[in-house]
Amino acid sequence: MDKKHRHPGAKLVAPLDPSRRRALMRLGAAGIATAALAAGRVRDAEADTVRLTEDDAQAKALAYVHDATTVDGARYPQRSSADMVCSSCQLFKGEAGSAWGKCTLFPGKQVNADGWCIAYAARQG
Repeated sequence: MDKKHRHPGAKLVAPLDPSRRRALMRLGAAGIATAALAAGRVRDAEADTVRLTEDDAQAKALAYVHDATTVDGARYPQRSSADMVCSSCQLFKGEAGSAWGKCTLFPGKQVNADGWCIAYAARQG
């Protein structure tokens, strides 16, 4: 750029070497990808720790309760046995002995191992 078309306070800066520019672009892209992956893992971990509430719309629809001993046997005669709790249901994906665990009916939320809902299905074997 010649002197008469240049802004009075502007300094001339040498153009960035193409190989250096590519390296900076790659570094920036790698940083963005790493941040996106980390954010996804944090969201997954947080979702796994959210406990289902009895006020949740889907929980209400399935008559879910945290404590199976509070189930009204007259209203829900299908709960015929005291051992019919979430931890013995085939839909429960929590670890053995854990107080809370994942359930395939409530993605991203944990249910109480001592809970119950009308979708209870005894584990086979």
